[in-house]
Amino acid sequence: MGILVAAAIATLASLLTLGGLIAWRSAREERWTLILLCVSQLPLSPVLHYGLRLPLDTWLEHSTDLTTRQFVTFAMRPFLEEFIKLWPLLLPYVWRTTTSQTKLWRAMAIGLGFGIGEMWLLAAITYVGDPVVANYSLINLTGFINERAMVCVIHGTLTLIALQRFGTGIVLAIALHLAGNLPFYLQEISAFGIPAERWSSFVRVWVVWYFAVMAALPWMMMGGDFHLIWLLFGDVTCPFCGQVYPRGTLSWGLRVVHNDHCPRCNAKNPR
Repeated sequence: MGILVAAAIATLASLLTLGGLIAWRSAREERWTLILLCVSQLPLSPVLHYGLRLPLDTWLEHSTDLTTRQFVTFAMRPFLEEFIKLWPLLLPYVWRTTTSQTKLWRAMAIGLGFGIGEMWLLAAITYVGDPVVANYSLINLTGFINERAMVCVIHGTLTLIALQRFGTGIVLAIALHLAGNLPFYLQEISAFGIPAERWSSFVRVWVVWYFAVMAALPWMMMGGDFHLIWLLFGDVTCPFCGQVYPRGTLSWGLRVVHNDHCPRCNAKNPR
């Protein structure tokens, strides 16, 4: 039961953090669309696993050697996942209304839903197939909890990249997804003659750095810089000329009032 409790904790953490951020910063009229996008992603991981991966794995098991099977699995997963996450774009309403103003939080909602569905699929597979791991204490499953919560953000970022430009965006998202999974593949095949146990340390470091980059990318893509202040507090409207612009990246103090210079009239605007 430990793995199921861990999945529940990871789900709650993801909903409170990423879900809370989406609810806080998205437009009010977008809320139901975002909820439906999130829910639409929940069954996709089980559908991919039982509808495509397992039949393909069975065929590969009887047709190829282990090395080929491992490589095909590694290469296939990002390709399938990045395409299937975009299925809501087949709906005319979603396609028409996904603009530069809406795509950030729509991508994050898609990533949140897909990540939650994926974590429960892994929990179910572990619960059925590996009773020893399934009954670990929560302390021993903190890695699972942290990783699954991070994966929700990563899936959101990859979806945002895919939405940037339909052709090249998807290719870049698949490439970044492959890059994220590469150390796990190298560990699985004991690449370069390095035992899997020795790969573990590198994989742990890679996961942290990869997550940090993928968490920063959305805000850099949407704001042109790492706008943490914009992420938390939104844009500034100049009271003198009405220009709307992002809050300054240097406004990191804990004072209640910060100041920015309007890019149009150069007025110094307290807020």
